Amino acid sequence: MLTMPGAKHRVNERLGRRPVRVMLASVVVSMLLANAIGQVSVTSAAPPPPIDMADLFLVERDGEWFCPPSGPLQPSVPPSVAKKCPPKGSEAAVNALLLSLRTTERPNLYLRVAKARSQCPAGEECPDWTGVPDGCLEEVSGSTQCTALRALRQHKIKLGVVMGLEEDNSDKPRSVRELAWQACQIKKADTGRLYDFIFLDMTRNLNVRQIKKAVDRIKRGVTNDGTKCPGVLGRAGWKKVITNDNQTPTLKTGAWAHAKGLSLLTHGTEDEIKRAARRGSVLTKTDLKFLKQVKDLHDRSFAILRFEVPPQTSTLAGLRPRVQCLLLKQLARRQRSRYRLIYPLFVHSTGDLAHYDSFFEEETFGLQRALMDRYSGQATGKGAQVFRMNTFHCAT
Repeated sequence: MLTMPGAKHRVNERLGRRPVRVMLASVVVSMLLANAIGQVSVTSAAPPPPIDMADLFLVERDGEWFCPPSGPLQPSVPPSVAKKCPPKGSEAAVNALLLSLRTTERPNLYLRVAKARSQCPAGEECPDWTGVPDGCLEEVSGSTQCTALRALRQHKIKLGVVMGLEEDNSDKPRSVRELAWQACQIKKADTGRLYDFIFLDMTRNLNVRQIKKAVDRIKRGVTNDGTKCPGVLGRAGWKKVITNDNQTPTLKTGAWAHAKGLSLLTHGTEDEIKRAARRGSVLTKTDLKFLKQVKDLHDRSFAILRFEVPPQTSTLAGLRPRVQCLLLKQLARRQRSRYRLIYPLFVHSTGDLAHYDSFFEEETFGLQRALMDRYSGQATGKGAQVFRMNTFHCAT
C-alpha cells in the first residue's frame, strides 16, 4: 500500500489532537454547567421554613397585660389607641394555651405576643414603649407577665414584638432614626432575651429606601449613624425582621419575611367568603400576585398571609361558625410551599369592630391547633399529640 510521505504522521497527529479537543470541550461544558447549577442553587427561591405562626396578644407597650381580665384598661394605655378586649383577658388566654401544650415542645411555633407601639423619640430612654415586662432577667422572680412569657419559652416557642412604622393612630411616618432607636431600646429592655423576632407594622407611608434602611439598621443592631445600640448587652441586632407589606411598592428590603392581609376578608361579603371557602378559592388575584413577588425575590425570604388586626379578625368573628372553620381549613391547606398563615388565636378590637378569642368565645382553638399539627407536624416531646379536627365549635 502506497502512502504519501508524512501522511501517516499527519493522520496520527489528527487522531492525537482529537481526544484533546474533546476533553477540553468536555471540561469547558462541565464548568459552564457547574457554574449554571451553582447560580441556580444560590438564587432559587427557597420554600417557607416549616414553622407555624399565630397572634396571641399578651403584653402592652409598658409590659402590662395587653387585655386585662374584665375591667377598665390600665391608665397607661393612651386613649388614642383604646381597644376592646375579650372579657377573659390575656392571662386566661395564655393559660389556656399552656394547658393544651402540657409537656409538648413547639420549637417552630412563632407567636406575636407584644406591642411596643410607636411613641419612642430618638435619643430618649423609653422603657415603657418596648413591650417588655419588668423584672424578666431573673429566672424565678418578676411579674406575672414575665412568668407567662417564660413559660412559653420553656416550650421552645419563639416570641415576637410588633413595632409601628407610623405614629399611633396617625398616617404620619416615623423616621429611620426613630425606628432604629426604638429597636435598640427593645433590645436593651429585653435582658431576659424573651423576643426572637420583630414585626414592623404600618409601612404604607414609607418609601422603599426608608424601609430598606430601617430593616438594615435593625438587623445589624445599630442606630441610624451606624453606632452599636447603646446599653445593649450581647447581640443587639434582630436576625428575624418581618415587614407588613400590604402597600409596599417593592419587597426588596432584606426582610426575613413579608406579610400581607387576606384580600378576601377586605372586599368579600359573608356569602362571597362562604362560596370561596367551599370552592377552595380563598386566595385572590392580589394574594397570588404578592406570593409571586416574594418568590421572585430569590433572597430566601418567604411570604406570610394574615388576618389584619382588628378589621379582618372582626370580619372572621362575624362569620357563622361553620364558615369560620371552613375558611381556616382552606387557608391552612394551601400553605404548603407557598406561604405561612398567621392563625388568629387571641386578638383585640377597636371602635365598633369585634375582638377574636379562639379559646373562650369563637372556640376555634382546637381546630387551629389541629391544623398546625396536621400541616406542619412540629409538636415534639413527651405528650405530643395531634388535636382532633371535629371541635365543638366547628361541629355546630
